[in-house]
Formats: sequence, structure tokens, C-alpha cells
Amino acid sequence: MWFFPNNSGGEERGLNDSGINTFTRSDRLGRETCQNVQDAHSPRAKDKGLPAKVEFELLELHADQFPGIERFRQIFKACSDYHLDGCTTPEEKTSCGKEFFEIGLNLLQSSSIKVLRITDSNTTGLAGNDEDRDSQWFRLIRGQGRPRFEGLGGGTYGIGQRAPFAFSQLRTVFYSTCLPDNTKRFMGKSIICTFHDPQEDVKKQNIGFWGKQEGDN
Repeated sequence: MWFFPNNSGGEERGLNDSGINTFTRSDRLGRETCQNVQDAHSPRAKDKGLPAKVEFELLELHADQFPGIERFRQIFKACSDYHLDGCTTPEEKTSCGKEFFEIGLNLLQSSSIKVLRITDSNTTGLAGNDEDRDSQWFRLIRGQGRPRFEGLGGGTYGIGQRAPFAFSQLRTVFYSTCLPDNTKRFMGKSIICTFHDPQEDVKKQNIGFWGKQEGDN
């Protein structure tokens, strides 16, 4: 299911995200992705003389294969309505992302959606979980702005994880991993804007996740 935390009186966020805006240049997606793969090169693969690999593949999937698409359509529409409602002139609506929302809404009503799949191999996978704040899994998906210097390339400011979102017309990325012990995980993340959720009649934060909800997590 899609889970966007309640805003609970917190700061409202618009469509502009400084982390995402940092990576709009066309070369940034490949650079940041390949850096992560390089840093996660499996020691076992290294011992065998095998390189870390990354493959980029453009797929066209039926819309029904998008996890929780009916609920996501509702959320995306609510984001558009709430965000653009605060823009009074055509110029303001343009600068606030009117075109972004129109493209996204049309895409979500299409019978198929193009998806860029980025696959790595001979790597360690994303170790850790939602509770392990120092793990690869947490830092990539659940954390933000927490750098950790490791691997050949090291780290910078902990914002490289935003790069894929800059190239998604829905500001949405799905992550899957398989660890050496065959543990598998799958999770979605979306970064849009603050919105009023018509289903729950409450204001929601701009970042949400798709997965199995347990309690408030």
C-alpha cells in the first residue's frame, strides 16, 4: 500500500526539491548510479576477478503492473489540486509545475507506462532494513543528507539518492534487492509535494512509500 505520513502541523513542501534539482543534467543519472554500484562491488566477485556490472533497460509495462496504481492516481491528483490551488495566475501555475502534473496525470491514465530498469550484479546488495540507520538500505531509501565515505568514490553530502527522481515523470522510484543469503526486499518511494488527502481528510507530507505497513512504519 502507499503510505504518506501525516503532515501534523509540519512545514509544507512544494514541488521544488533542491536534491532533485541538483541532478537534472543528463549525465548525472548514470554517474550517480554507477558510483553506487562501484562502491558496492562484492568482495567475492573481486576475488574471482569479476567486475561489478550495471545495465540500463527501458521497459514498457501495462499500467496495472504499477504497484497500487489506483491509490497513486488519487494521491497524484490530490498533489496537483492542492499545489496549483495556491497559484493564482497562469504564470505562477507554470512556474509551480502545471506541465509536470499534466504529464503525470496523463501518464497515469495511459494503458502502459515506460519504466527505466537499472540492474546491478556482482555487488553486495542493499544490506540492512528500516530500523538499521547505518545500513545501505536505510541510507539509500529511508534517510537523506547523511553522507558516509566508503568505496573508491566515497560520498559527498548524502543526496546522490535523489538522482533517479530527477528523471521520473512521476517522481517515483521502486527499489528491489537480493542479499547473499537470498533475503529479498522491494519498496517504492515517491517525492511530490504536500497535499490534502481526500481519502483520509488530512494533510500529508510530500514523501511517501509503497510497501507493507506495520503500525506507523
